Amino acid sequence: MNANASKKEKWMMNYKRVKDFYERNGHLTIKDITLCQWLSYQRNHAMLDDEQQKLLEEINYKSTKMRREEDEIKWNQNFKKLVEHMHTKEGRKGDQRNDYAKVWISKQKRLLKNNMLNEERQKKLRSLGINLELSARKNLSSSVYNNQWEASFEKLKKYKETHGDCNVPRRYEENKSLGYWVSNQRKAYKNWKKGIGNMDPLRIDKLNQLGFQWSV
Repeated sequence: MNANASKKEKWMMNYKRVKDFYERNGHLTIKDITLCQWLSYQRNHAMLDDEQQKLLEEINYKSTKMRREEDEIKWNQNFKKLVEHMHTKEGRKGDQRNDYAKVWISKQKRLLKNNMLNEERQKKLRSLGINLELSARKNLSSSVYNNQWEASFEKLKKYKETHGDCNVPRRYEENKSLGYWVSNQRKAYKNWKKGIGNMDPLRIDKLNQLGFQWSV
């Protein structure tokens, strides 16, 4: 997902993914954990404007299984476990190696980034002195990846100007990395259509506008 996208753009990206799944399957029993959490958040916590409410009603979003109570119990259990860990000798030293804490806290940060962590949970975590912002290293890694993607996209544009299409051979001798990159975009898109993994809808739109063929 584009790190520079606004909250509304991120909301629309998630909505488009859910709508695409709904139109293909006729239901919202999605296996993708991230999308399930997003849907649950829209139903239970999100402050929706009229446009968002209308869009969600078009895909019958209230048919999503109610998991709020179960989710609340599980979250509070994990939080209690985190508090207990932080009171241990290792926890006071900030040692989270071989411990669930590092993984669970990282998950909360990702949820916050996608506007899926409600204020009550944010307050509880911050009360423990936890910085919910993604680490500078993580942000830097994301920025580098975005720059690499854009650089490959620009190379693809030049390829099309020369060859008239975007069908770069996988073993393209003049630029093997571009061939592999194009192949990876198709693979990621195929998985995304199945509800597996993530793919930035803005990137899909850019490739579509360039005349990219998702299968050859």
